[in-house]
Amino acid sequence: MTCQPKRYIIVPIQGVPGSIGPIGPIGPPGESVQLPIAAEDISVTNLGFSTQQDLNDYLLYVPIVISSFLTPVDIYEIGSTVTSLTFNWILNRDPISQTLTGPLITPPTLIVSQRSVTLVVGSLTGTIPGDSFPYVLETTDETAATVQATENVKFYNGVYYGDAVIPGVIDSNFINSLTKNLQLTRARTWTTNSTGTQYAWYAHRKALGLATFSVNGLPGGFEAPVTVSFTNGNGFTEDYYVYRSTNPSIGPVNITAS
Repeated sequence: MTCQPKRYIIVPIQGVPGSIGPIGPIGPPGESVQLPIAAEDISVTNLGFSTQQDLNDYLLYVPIVISSFLTPVDIYEIGSTVTSLTFNWILNRDPISQTLTGPLITPPTLIVSQRSVTLVVGSLTGTIPGDSFPYVLETTDETAATVQATENVKFYNGVYYGDAVIPGVIDSNFINSLTKNLQLTRARTWTTNSTGTQYAWYAHRKALGLATFSVNGLPGGFEAPVTVSFTNGNGFTEDYYVYRSTNPSIGPVNITAS
């Protein structure tokens, strides 16, 4: 059916209507009609529509909407391997069909009432931090209109921060002992509670360039970094910059790296 713009018949009234004339004789009975009458059996004069059912379908049509499409975990550490993914979504109504496509999956046709699925994805892994893999949900309604939503599964490396005394060697074991946050940038704000001989530490990918610091809003407070060949908890290796505060026992203060 070709949807046409809404059309209304407007009957103009000329002047002031006069009094009602006499009522004419009652006409002969019409043909018998089976009630109720189906909408598809009623013809209409609106251009572009043949029956009342066509007109109703147009006037009452609600476009399908994907209001949510996500996976519970969409960021993984670079070096890890993902073997299955779960997706959940919300629609405003049932579609005629829906499919889910993406890397390393056999594109499934989903049950129209389905709103969650777990798929085997073989061995999904990133090769460089920032790798992103799109998964697309597509729904089709009774007019053949399609709507899509995309969820990206990403692989990041971490930034690391925390309080510690100066170790015998600054290596992967030391960096992995700090608090980790998976992210693409070097920017981070955290609170140090370093006491005694503890320093505040920060480490990020060398590829992100040098960081600047502020401590409780005052610039500086950190030594120049050392470069470490760092292997994360999933076996991915790249160079990291590792910084420590100029002074020990500076907590509690807020630190911002940018």
